[in-house]
Amino acid sequence: MNVRIATSSLVSLPLIKAIHEQHHLSEILIDENSARLAEILNGFIPQVPNRLISRDEALELELPEAIDFQVSSGFPFKLKPHANRTLNVHFGELPENRGPAPLFWTLKAGRKIAYITIHELTESYDSGRILSLKGHSILPGENFGLLNSKLGNLCVPQVLQCLTGDVHAKEQDESLAKFYPMPTEKDSHINWLSMASTSIENLVNACNPIFNGAKTRFNGMNISLLEVVAPEQFQLTNDQLNKRPGSIIQANQNGLAVICADKRPLIINVAAMHEGIFSGSKLIAMGVNEQVCFADFEN
Repeated sequence: MNVRIATSSLVSLPLIKAIHEQHHLSEILIDENSARLAEILNGFIPQVPNRLISRDEALELELPEAIDFQVSSGFPFKLKPHANRTLNVHFGELPENRGPAPLFWTLKAGRKIAYITIHELTESYDSGRILSLKGHSILPGENFGLLNSKLGNLCVPQVLQCLTGDVHAKEQDESLAKFYPMPTEKDSHINWLSMASTSIENLVNACNPIFNGAKTRFNGMNISLLEVVAPEQFQLTNDQLNKRPGSIIQANQNGLAVICADKRPLIINVAAMHEGIFSGSKLIAMGVNEQVCFADFEN
């Protein structure tokens, strides 16, 4: 069996390694914007050819008879489908979570399970027959980067099983289909006046590292929250409860806490500013105190 992999991400390395070790990897396609990945793969497995291709080339790319399967894993361009010979690795539940960034929306929604779907690639995005669907628990505090890498490892046995043909293809139920777009910078913005503490924690995890954290503002400056936690146990005074959402309500040895729209606190552990990346205690030492109130971005 000969397999061609199309990718643009280091997350695909475990899959590439596994197929190569089984002596099935014949070629790697890399999107033209990922030249650095091509250099890494040349050093990792120099005996397997790789090539950079454009979006237009991907649409017209033929699959030679000598190659049995083509697997798209983290590849941003649409590939020309070839009957049942082109598979796609999708880090989301299908058909309920279609689109180019399913993990972002999974984490933002606070889901407890992340899914890996292996499906046949067709003319329509994420709509081919499902060959394998498995769910995996999301750990508390697990961010996009950690979860993406974890699924990159967990998808390997699923893909290998699909390549052997030991699966039952199932049509997707279009009545359940929902498409989520590529998130934009605006999707990373925190809205203190409307978002609950757990919703902000979910957003922060979804935005790290793809947006370098969830975005907010204070004193006219932008700041990105990289790690936060919404504590279950936290005693609030009446004065703290009456503060405007986004206000700092604690800045001491017990941590840096903000009040949210649901009248629950959020502890800031790590944040990034233009000057660098800082812990909550460092921000306190820099002068962030209970006089500070984070602000929403203007629409």
